[in-house]
Parts: sequence; C-alpha cells; structure tokens
Amino acid sequence: MQLGTSMSQSSTYDKITFSVDLVEACRRELDFLAEVDRHDALTTSRPVIRQAIRRYEQFWLPLVARHPSESLVPGLDVHWVWHCHMLAPYSYVSDVTRLAGRVVDHRLMTRSELEKARKKTRQLWVATYQDEPFDVDFADVNEPTTDYTPQCSYDLEAAVGRQSKFYYQVGLQITLM
Repeated sequence: MQLGTSMSQSSTYDKITFSVDLVEACRRELDFLAEVDRHDALTTSRPVIRQAIRRYEQFWLPLVARHPSESLVPGLDVHWVWHCHMLAPYSYVSDVTRLAGRVVDHRLMTRSELEKARKKTRQLWVATYQDEPFDVDFADVNEPTTDYTPQCSYDLEAAVGRQSKFYYQVGLQITLM
C-alpha cells in the first residue's frame, strides 16, 4: 500500500465546490473576532461574560425560536456567546433543542445582510424586551448575575475563556504576511 494521493483522489478533490465564497466568509469571521477583541470585557470580565450568557439563554434563544423564518443577528455580547456555543456542535444541538425547542441555525451573511438582520433583530428585541437593552454598555456591568443559574449543560463561561485568544493567534499570522 502506497502513501500519498493517487491520481483518482486528486481529480476527485479538484471537483469539490462550495456554495459560499470561503475567502470572504473568512474575512467576515475575522471582522467579527476583531470586533470582539476590541471589547476586552467580552473575554476578560466575568460579570460581562455571565450577563452575556444570561442574555443568550433568557432572551436570544426564545426570541429566535419565536421567529424561525427570520434571519436574526443578536447584539455583540450575545453573538459572541452564541459563536462559542456553536463551536461545540453536540452540546449546542442538545442545549439549544432543549432550551429553544429546535436547533437555531446560523447562516453566513454578507455585510449588508448582516446589518439588515441586526436592525430587524433590534426592532424585535426592543418590542419584546422593553427592560433589556439590545446592546450592552460593557463598562456599566460591574456585578455578576447572582440570581441566574446558566441553563446550558455546556460550560459557556469556560468556552469563552478558551476562545478568547483565537483572534490573537490568527491575527499574528495576518500581521506577519
């Protein structure tokens, strides 16, 4: 048995196609990670992270579950927690199905689609949750949410900690190129 790629395997790989522009999708992902990185509290402040988890579970998941045909995009803190949760697909499917009644899909969007979806989500959020802001002032979060116990079986706070350095690592490669 020979190691390596045979001619038939190579020609098979050449036929693979993607329904999205992977380079553009990577750029949008880097833009998102850069935005998170600009808000240090999203990765270092336990009160901010715990509040984001509460907002994700108590507000985002129920909202998106009530609007299954809409493309919705949450505020940055919730989006970051959602992102970290999706990186553990088995736990994500289990937790979200239990909490929202279904898997909440995430689809790649262009920048203009993203802004339009975020605007629509902000309107739905404000109409549904008058006492909970769509966007959070991270500097204004001081105390941990003591009266809230996270509902996900997956440790989202630990996941945020693990993912917090990812942009730094990929950013090193970008600046070296």
